[in-house]
Amino acid sequence: PNDNLTLKFRVYHQEDDDGSEAVAFFQGRFNDNCTGTTASGFDPADNPITLMPTNFLCGDVPNPGGLGAPRVDSNTSFFPTLLAQNTVGQPGLTSANLAYGQLAASTPLGDAPTKDSFGLERRMTRVSLAAEYEFNNGMTLNAVLASNENGAASLRDWDMTTVEAWYVTNPYYGEDTSFDVRLESSGEGRLRWLVGASWYDQEFQSSSGGGDLIHACGFGAFVPGFPCTSAAAFGQPLDAGDFVDVKGIYGSLSFDITDQLVVDAELRIQTDERNDGRPNAFVNKVDSELPRISLTYKVTDDVNIYGTYSQSIIPGVINSNVLNCETNGLAPGNTQTNMGDYLVPYTDINGNPSTAGLCEQYSMQGFNSPTTPDQELNAFEIGMKSSWMDGRLLMNLAAYWQEWVANPSPQFVTVVEDADGDGIPNPTQNFRSVSTAGSSEYWGVELESLFAITDNWTANFNMTWNDNEYTVFNSSTRSARQALGLDAEPLANLKGRK
Repeated sequence: PNDNLTLKFRVYHQEDDDGSEAVAFFQGRFNDNCTGTTASGFDPADNPITLMPTNFLCGDVPNPGGLGAPRVDSNTSFFPTLLAQNTVGQPGLTSANLAYGQLAASTPLGDAPTKDSFGLERRMTRVSLAAEYEFNNGMTLNAVLASNENGAASLRDWDMTTVEAWYVTNPYYGEDTSFDVRLESSGEGRLRWLVGASWYDQEFQSSSGGGDLIHACGFGAFVPGFPCTSAAAFGQPLDAGDFVDVKGIYGSLSFDITDQLVVDAELRIQTDERNDGRPNAFVNKVDSELPRISLTYKVTDDVNIYGTYSQSIIPGVINSNVLNCETNGLAPGNTQTNMGDYLVPYTDINGNPSTAGLCEQYSMQGFNSPTTPDQELNAFEIGMKSSWMDGRLLMNLAAYWQEWVANPSPQFVTVVEDADGDGIPNPTQNFRSVSTAGSSEYWGVELESLFAITDNWTANFNMTWNDNEYTVFNSSTRSARQALGLDAEPLANLKGRK
């Protein structure tokens, strides 16, 4: 508009219409070479013990086409023969009713598309407006306003085997809006500064475990000679809701202590509120102060050495299935609760009779909190940036160490639900997604260089060495216990295993 003001407006739109996924499921129990072998491990007190893995693959998973590898295909159709056979004599449960009545006509999340064929349909739109105003005294005011919308629906082969038995939808929809404004000094003089404020709002929901699940035979489809008489459709709960509201103010100061030594100090103060988007949702609110400080020493005009430290914080992950255990597993529209003990016993994951309700089942497996602990990242870095041979050779060297505390990792928990809320548990177990918190460390060294051999030839040499490890990794799944040869060990003893 004028010499002081610059505006930039961007619009981006994308639509995807993709076909069926080509998938395969490698079943370790059918390729078991672990039984009879031993491996080193740790008991709950971190004392070395000998593990006896079983029903699992030890070694490399075979590549597609290799010996023992599963077939990779996209075999599932809307009307598999198995489904047609098993809906005979079940009025109202025809294959057409299952496929189109349950899936194609299901209500999508937000403005997410609907999918009536196998594959993926996705739409996204991104809009942003950036403004920059430079004052006559050299100060600069910047502002950015942006929005994003992303929705998708997919229909896929759930069991990933060559048996046409299960298929599932995985809808998701999200939208977010952000605004950032900052005022920056001219950059001249020994003291330089910047102040700003930001706001971010996000709404995201998905059913990664399957919005609707159709099966023609249940797990009996994978057992030769098993009678298949149980075609059914299941509505799955929304297991990944993430509604976020983050407000923050920030600033930085840069000061030349001497002509050679410069200190930079930054601080962001923010409030981060998150919930899973359900009515009367639990809100996880974290107030934090996030510092970053660095020192730079100019050895010569061409060589700088530096050191930095920073801290970052993210709220813990909300475990929607644990938070909503009172109503999870209920049929759509059912407002009853199933948090209490069941009236009829069932067989729990340890093979024992139990009447424990859904909330107690999560608690017994170590999931008592609706969220994982707040995540924290502490990061250190030292390095050198240099120029040699009158600028013909550039060389940068950096070493870093980071610790990520309470980093979340997903896993599945086996539970028995009560679909109609009558106090009588379902006849089969369900697998529900939860997140557990561990810790990890990362360190490494990075070298990058650029050399102008002549006016026409340049050469690059870059090298990186990284070492990353989990210092604490939690697993409480039945398959992990069995694979390690610990199936008889109480489940709680495995929490915190390294």
